[in-house]
Amino acid sequence: MNREQARQSRKCYAYDDAFARNFGFLSRADQNELRFAHVAVAGLGGVGGAQALALARCGIGHFSLADPETFELVNFNRQLGATVDSVGRKKIEVIREMILAINPEAGIRTFPEGVTAANMDLFLDGADVAVDGLDFFAIEAKRMLFKKCSERGIWALTAAPLGFGSSLLIFKPGAKSFDAYFDLKDDLSLEEKTFRFAYGLAPNPLCTDRRISAFVLRCRDLGRERSRNFRSPRKYFCRPACKGLRGPKKGEPHDLPRGERKYLSSPGRRRPRLLRHDLL
Repeated sequence: MNREQARQSRKCYAYDDAFARNFGFLSRADQNELRFAHVAVAGLGGVGGAQALALARCGIGHFSLADPETFELVNFNRQLGATVDSVGRKKIEVIREMILAINPEAGIRTFPEGVTAANMDLFLDGADVAVDGLDFFAIEAKRMLFKKCSERGIWALTAAPLGFGSSLLIFKPGAKSFDAYFDLKDDLSLEEKTFRFAYGLAPNPLCTDRRISAFVLRCRDLGRERSRNFRSPRKYFCRPACKGLRGPKKGEPHDLPRGERKYLSSPGRRRPRLLRHDLL
């Protein structure tokens, strides 16, 4: 599509018509709230990129996007922005263009350097919700993001593809923190932090699938091998599960069961909401 065709397409664009098929799932008042909502998405790979585009199709009107990477051939099997035309291009540029192609009215702030200590406040400025799409092994970046969200009173979500499904955790401001839930401490090794993060995403007895248990145990080794440029196997079909998960409705159970490990129990403290879905 050339520039003139793009201009003509924007002339006939109408927000209410574009998202009218959301009605029934959403009321008109809900849709209007989404139109003026602001979501910060950190990481635009297989999970974050899919989440950003799904949110755009929901009608979210404002985004903060952060990712320093470019698309490569190895991204083709799972990342929505990865095509022969986007190889070598910044992920943040491609996803931004895709969002604007869905909603030309969307307001988008970009952070091509990724989320850092220096830009975290600006990245979260005005955000109603923050979405963690950071690499599974970027534990320190995740800790920084969730800590800053807690300090600023911003709801924060993380959804990780595990096996053939996904787990979603929702962290409420003022409730149990990301570090407290996963029992993450500065003096732990990367492999131990990775193991605790994976275990917290799929805690027993909520997940009894042996495939998931094997994955969690394997994460201890993956954390060690990460320093040697190890690339873990990843596939697209669990990404829709990540973007499709939603928070539990009123009246649905959402608290995690107490596990044997201390960081899965918290007397007197509200735990983050967790939803687990397996496609098989």
